[in-house]
Amino acid sequence: MDISTDSVAYIITQGRHGGRTWKAPNGFGFAAAEHRVELADAEIVAFAEHLPFAFYFSENGWQALGIIGNERSGNVCITPEGQWRSGYIPAALRGYPFAITEGDEAKLTIDESSGLLLDTYDGHPFFDTSRNLSPLLMKTRAFLIKLREGRRKLSLAIRELDKCGLLVPWEKLHAHLNSPNGEPDLCCIDETRFKALSDSEFLRLRWSNAISLIYAQLYSQRKLPTLIRLTEAHRHPVGKATAVVERGNNQPGNELLTLMTEEMANLGREA
Repeated sequence: MDISTDSVAYIITQGRHGGRTWKAPNGFGFAAAEHRVELADAEIVAFAEHLPFAFYFSENGWQALGIIGNERSGNVCITPEGQWRSGYIPAALRGYPFAITEGDEAKLTIDESSGLLLDTYDGHPFFDTSRNLSPLLMKTRAFLIKLREGRRKLSLAIRELDKCGLLVPWEKLHAHLNSPNGEPDLCCIDETRFKALSDSEFLRLRWSNAISLIYAQLYSQRKLPTLIRLTEAHRHPVGKATAVVERGNNQPGNELLTLMTEEMANLGREA
């Protein structure tokens, strides 16, 4: 996800960053303009408990996009003070201002336009005394690599859903977004088609780890009203903004998440 078209990312090197430090962002104001965020496989369930996610095909293949706002309003999941208010914080936002380069080297970069790069020693160091990346940045790099791999795995699973004809345009979501420039084709699971799968198709999806993804997306469709309420709260704030969250664990009608959990457990036993 590109936080800003004006971002300027540089690979972290001794020559450029050795005598400088960095600080963590104070809240999520940097993502105020974002209304979609790419998800990874490990966070699908957590995100679906709070907000809808959709499938989208791009030049990079299939993606799972968490819907966190719309083009008109931007990100409706943060308060005017930049605090998150929708329960789960997408992993893509938790690595900012850092990213990794493409390819096997996966070098760590920093967005120097973020305002989080310091020319003083008041922040976190980039390197340790041995001139290697600091332990904190080593963990950040590992997190970003894992996130990229999770997106790749998810893309392969979504491709299997498409091959089985389960993906259809999500008309209700498009109607809510009502973007001035039009949204790309965001897709959801066709539940009727899913229930009509043949045994061979179901097994194919199960072995490609796609069944749990189906349950998660079907459940996330129920979270469209939450997105609508967040949008209204964003447009008409009253006093200090408060959370508009639906906690998934105690909500009635949670059988899809239960089935998904059982399916994932079964896959774990059979692996």
